[in-house]
Amino acid sequence: MASGSLLKKFRELRGLTQKSLGAMLGFDDSRIRQYESGKRNPKGDILKSIANALKVNPEYLDDDKYPYSMDESVRLLFKMEDLLPVKIQEIEVLLDDKYGIKEYKYALYFSGEEGKYLDHFLRQWQRKRIDYEANIITQEQYEDWKANWPESVYEGYTFSEMNPNRRYHGDLSNKKHNKL
Repeated sequence: MASGSLLKKFRELRGLTQKSLGAMLGFDDSRIRQYESGKRNPKGDILKSIANALKVNPEYLDDDKYPYSMDESVRLLFKMEDLLPVKIQEIEVLLDDKYGIKEYKYALYFSGEEGKYLDHFLRQWQRKRIDYEANIITQEQYEDWKANWPESVYEGYTFSEMNPNRRYHGDLSNKKHNKL
């Protein structure tokens, strides 16, 4: 079952109204509203059609538990340990360069072949996050990259940008930015 929260998130990121998304799919806006509120759940071909219209991997939208509570997030980490060799380590994190303020945090890392794969993925994610925080890519591009992973990491992948209002990291408004 699809997450209504994710459907709404991507509809808004793509700059679409419920009415315009419904029109793209041959539905009225009340049906889109029902999907977003969780009163109805798009299944199979309908979910694929919605994902295609939003230019998102259908598997990303197919998550009826999203958004996760903190307890659900912790349980996911516990379940990961069943599949991957997990290490937990205390690390020192520099919070303020100017004053040298540091804090100790706990970090997870994974060993073995799976760990190498996850390290590679986390490196890619970190680079995308840095690009987003530096306003090199828009919020829509950043979310598109995450929602279309792993295809989005391949050479030649192009972001699906539909929203003419470019929102960047830290933007609280819908002000327009020049395209990069």
